[in-house]
Amino acid sequence: MDIIINTVSNDQSTDDILDWLYYFCENPVRLNDEYKCELTTVKIDNEGADFILVSGEKQITLSTIRSFWYRRGKITLIPEYKIENLLLQSSYNYYKREMNALTDVIYKIGDSHYTSLNKYHDNDTNKLTNLIEAQKLGMKIPPTIITNNIFDLEQFISKYSEIIMKPIAYPEFKAFNRKLDIGAQIAVGTVKTTRKEIINLLKSESISRFLPTLFQSYIEKKYEIRSFFINDTFYSMAIFSQANEKTKNDFRNYDYERPNRTIPYKLPVDMEDKLRKLMKKIDMNCGSFDIIVTPAMEYLFLEVNPIGQFQWLSKNCNYYIEKHIAKTLCL
Repeated sequence: MDIIINTVSNDQSTDDILDWLYYFCENPVRLNDEYKCELTTVKIDNEGADFILVSGEKQITLSTIRSFWYRRGKITLIPEYKIENLLLQSSYNYYKREMNALTDVIYKIGDSHYTSLNKYHDNDTNKLTNLIEAQKLGMKIPPTIITNNIFDLEQFISKYSEIIMKPIAYPEFKAFNRKLDIGAQIAVGTVKTTRKEIINLLKSESISRFLPTLFQSYIEKKYEIRSFFINDTFYSMAIFSQANEKTKNDFRNYDYERPNRTIPYKLPVDMEDKLRKLMKKIDMNCGSFDIIVTPAMEYLFLEVNPIGQFQWLSKNCNYYIEKHIAKTLCL
């Protein structure tokens, strides 16, 4: 029976888990997103569904998969060949869209048939709807508005002296110049500003419209928490980010020369219960939570990332998360 890992070639966390898998059980099948898989068959009938994939010399069928871990990337069902002719290029683009749709079907078929840690479709989780669900479960969240309306923005910022601006969905994007064949990955982080700065900007630039933007009230922090959730268990770490100006707004603005102090942490039982209910509600069995603790010891939910980094959390707190993931896949 196969252990399948869907990942990318440069993910160190995958490498660490592979070391544990080689120790515990047998050689897993690693499907990096740049590998080209050949699809031979997808069967859907009254008896159920099945598929057969070929990766290199390895044939993968639904019945031979013991467990599956979706880490990153996407299985690629595209043949490698160069196309010069415009008509053939159009045909290739059509084929590519067809194969992408079929890849989604393969992920869906697998979700209900084998033990899985994360799913490809966990990528579709939405941090805004997750905020809504967290609030419904009784968790505190930062007051938030997404708007391109100046009046609504002025109404919102009138309530708070300090404001956070950040991306609605993705903290980075890729830019690519086809003629020069060069590209870059650009990070778009969290920015702290004030009510006065926003008002002055709107007046000085005579802005009448702008793209929909996410604004949140700035919350004073005592410290931040990163908590990794797997097998109904939380592995949490307190991050003392407030002593460093670089990480004060967001600990992900890492200071490698003067790292934040971090320690193992135990979340309150009622907070863990609410987070478990949230994971059940959004149908996710593994992920990383970002939480704020205020000076008054209130816990505010920020977001859950299905493929968040856990390596530094594991190492700093001696949690051996990689070992727990490997054991889960070997069951």
